[in-house]
Amino acid sequence: MRKFKPTFEFTACRINAVSFEPQADGFTTISVTYSRVREPEINWLAEFMEGPSFSSGRLQGLLSAIGLAGELTDANQLIGRYFAIKDGGSKIDDFCTLEYASACLQADRQAFDAAKAYADECAAEEEADAAMEAYLRTGIEAYSRKASRRAD
Repeated sequence: MRKFKPTFEFTACRINAVSFEPQADGFTTISVTYSRVREPEINWLAEFMEGPSFSSGRLQGLLSAIGLAGELTDANQLIGRYFAIKDGGSKIDDFCTLEYASACLQADRQAFDAAKAYADECAAEEEADAAMEAYLRTGIEAYSRKASRRAD
């Protein structure tokens, strides 16, 4: 039996700490410490760069995922917020809201259920075809493959 495996491997996370570290070249390193909701004791780190004429796309993805827009000025804006992440947040699209991650999971589940129902229907049709073949071959009504084998 096939097991459900989502195509989107999003993980729900909570931001625990944020720090800003100014660099000599005018850029700022923003370090975001977060933990997975199901493993709050393990902290993960995501680092982003911001500068005078540069804005990290990944940071903008994270800010969008937690419902903030624009420039990040205060670390307290992020602490305690929830978001979903996939693949460690290495790309802009790896951050999303929990609602979006849930919708993706729900869509995957519906597609899986539909595919499973179709596979079950095909299997039932194959079994019926095999029973009919056995009946035509042997003249014995075979309602299962086991009965068909006994007839041979």
